[in-house]
Amino acid sequence: MISKKGDFNFVWLFAIIAGTAFLILAIFFAVKLGGTFKTAGDVSIAKSIEVLTDPLQAGFASSSTGKISFQVNSQIIPTCYDTNFGYHMFSVITESDALKNNPPTPVEIKIPNKYIFAQEDFGKDYYVFSKKFELGFPVTDLLFVSTKEYCLVNAPKRIKDEILGLNLKSLRVQDNINNTCSDETIRVCFGYGEGCNMTISGNCFDNNYCEDQFETGFIQKGTQSLGFSGNLIYGAIFSDQYLYECNVKRLLYRTSQIAEVYHEKANLMDARGCNTLLNTDLTSLSQITINATSQDLPVLFKIGKQLANKEDKEACGLW
Repeated sequence: MISKKGDFNFVWLFAIIAGTAFLILAIFFAVKLGGTFKTAGDVSIAKSIEVLTDPLQAGFASSSTGKISFQVNSQIIPTCYDTNFGYHMFSVITESDALKNNPPTPVEIKIPNKYIFAQEDFGKDYYVFSKKFELGFPVTDLLFVSTKEYCLVNAPKRIKDEILGLNLKSLRVQDNINNTCSDETIRVCFGYGEGCNMTISGNCFDNNYCEDQFETGFIQKGTQSLGFSGNLIYGAIFSDQYLYECNVKRLLYRTSQIAEVYHEKANLMDARGCNTLLNTDLTSLSQITINATSQDLPVLFKIGKQLANKEDKEACGLW
């Protein structure tokens, strides 16, 4: 992986090379041989992107970035299903003119245990980065995919420094000092700004839990208001309401199940003489997250921070 400190992971490099090779071969055959091989080509493309996203399961802690390049305009479609842990039915289609005007008929592959946030747009270059999701304890990794550029206007220093350090083409910043945005970018305004396509309202004002007010809050996208906490801010920016809410429901269900596992671990530690005071907190978190939605995330953010602070003071750590 490439982190914001410039470190490189061989697994990430291998996945990029393997994924790119699959993509080139799949698109070559799909374009050259026309509709006969279209289905096989779409499946190969989708499989190659699944290979590319596998490093997310390696458990790295910091941000990672990558790029997926197609030979022709293509669309990534991560359809989401939210029953219990849920899953994605993933497909990639190319524009019909690239396939001799045959309408695209994507073939889906099932991808469990990944949380992909993306808009359904056509493009040749897709920019990918990952961030971790935590709610008191580490839950999983999130994957953000975009072929468009977004301009973050008046972002807090925490986010601005991260974006500038990662040098993501899909994310630009604009403030009184920096302006890396073009006229074509989608404008995402923090608190205020001109010509905003989205507006972010932060509501985290407790210095005991928040580095800045935008660690949790709501994003207004037209008539939609999406709650976020932590790195889910990027998911709310990059995906539509349906995909975002589906992934949030899956994430919170996963959080609930992990809390139950930690509760059982806490009971085992108590039985072995290493007492913990987190049993009640973990039971409560499991109960309130299992049916929660994005509108609950600002409240859950504070509960998660309180739980993490308590765990830090424990003599025997749970995680």
